[in-house]
Amino acid sequence: MIELQRVSKKYDELVVLKNINLDMYPNHVYGLCGKNGSGKTTLINIIIGICTPDEGIVRVFGKDPAKDWKIRQTIGTLQEENIYFPELTATEFLWWVGRLRRLTDAQCEEQMKMLSDTFNLNHKLDNLIGSLSYGMRRKVLLAAAFVAKPKLLLLDEPSNGLDYDATESLCNLLSEHRQMGGTAIIASHNLPFVRKICSDVIVLANGKVTEQLTADKINTLSLSRNTQ
Repeated sequence: MIELQRVSKKYDELVVLKNINLDMYPNHVYGLCGKNGSGKTTLINIIIGICTPDEGIVRVFGKDPAKDWKIRQTIGTLQEENIYFPELTATEFLWWVGRLRRLTDAQCEEQMKMLSDTFNLNHKLDNLIGSLSYGMRRKVLLAAAFVAKPKLLLLDEPSNGLDYDATESLCNLLSEHRQMGGTAIIASHNLPFVRKICSDVIVLANGKVTEQLTADKINTLSLSRNTQ
């Protein structure tokens, strides 16, 4: 479903990704681990299609996400610097995302109710997003990532700012997404979270893939120099 062949990217003379080769499949949750500056966020942005590689081929559902905006419509994203509108209420923002993804009014309402209950957002739905705490704002942005039931989720540090209950709710949503045939890619420094939810782990260091671990090996992932 997701294919990267010989993908490289640099900014000026700084090499961020070098010769990345990856295949990612449905019914999987992939953890993307590595130190700050290892290339995790750039890799996610390339898969989303908002960043183009200098070399290599990227295919999401068989198409280049940088050239086909319809592919981006099938991806749910959470980025550390997500675009949101502080002058909108949480309800208005989630409704806007749902309609942008071509949900009907009934589908928007159903998904918003489910996600508001899941992330305990009901008492904040009428608040302006700009007035919310960091943790509450992250919950709204996570709800937005899930609202259209995307086939592919790309989440950058999704557990940041979440309390225990919200983290458990996120794990449950990711498990359900996987069981429904979805694919998720999660960039995270939170190794207990990665161990709990991921079926596979990809470790990046200096822009290269240094390790690929399957489910039976994830418990060996340690707080090493390659992941922290």
